[in-house]
Amino acid sequence: MVVYIFPTLRKVVTTIRSRQLFPDWLVLFQDRPGQFSQDERYALHRLTPLTRWLVVSGPWCESEPRTGTPLPGVLRLSWSQWRVVANDFLRLLQDKTNPLSGLPITASEEEFQSARSQFPFPALPQGQEPLDIAVIGEFPEELMWIKRLFEQWSVAVWIATPEEALAHWRPVKAAIYDVRGANTDELRRIEQLIIRSYRASPRGCGWVLLAGFPICEDFEFTKYWSQICILPKPTQHWDLLVGLRHALADWANTIA
Repeated sequence: MVVYIFPTLRKVVTTIRSRQLFPDWLVLFQDRPGQFSQDERYALHRLTPLTRWLVVSGPWCESEPRTGTPLPGVLRLSWSQWRVVANDFLRLLQDKTNPLSGLPITASEEEFQSARSQFPFPALPQGQEPLDIAVIGEFPEELMWIKRLFEQWSVAVWIATPEEALAHWRPVKAAIYDVRGANTDELRRIEQLIIRSYRASPRGCGWVLLAGFPICEDFEFTKYWSQICILPKPTQHWDLLVGLRHALADWANTIA
């Protein structure tokens, strides 16, 4: 894979015209709603009609699909998704048989997400013992979809409320936490659970936080723990498994 980095779309247009460069994918990092116009997209589309577009949107762009005018015919990922899945996602795109390759250039957001749901599941680490995972949230019955996802692997799932997890923590290799709201009380409770996991085991465990509209500043405390991935809600199965695998890999690195 050859990657070119450009500061503006205008520079992309100039380079394509001068070098006859026809990229397979164009990845835009969007800081604010409306940063890239449809006119710019159409101009580029005329130059390189087979190029597919991916927009990685920052936290200020979360509401654009509902209240703004997002670019048509592009796949959108949030900044929190990108931080977790970027390496796996780009590797997958190099395989021309990936589910996204069969979509028309005019595919809708729904078609993109449907194709993403067909991504092959990444392998989870398998050992002689079942992989122990805690799934934590206010309403355990809402988390059953995660337990059902893991039924095809040798995974032992412990579902608990945050209060139950704090009072009766059991050593696990990873924990998935359903964040109801990134307020001070809940963020403090997550921090207490992380500390509790270290008290139960010197290595703690890997963490995946599922949060609606996560903002970087809300999760500033996570910089003290390398074994944490943050994903937005709703979360596709592939994203969750990639995040869990990364959390487990970070956890394993603490052993080495």
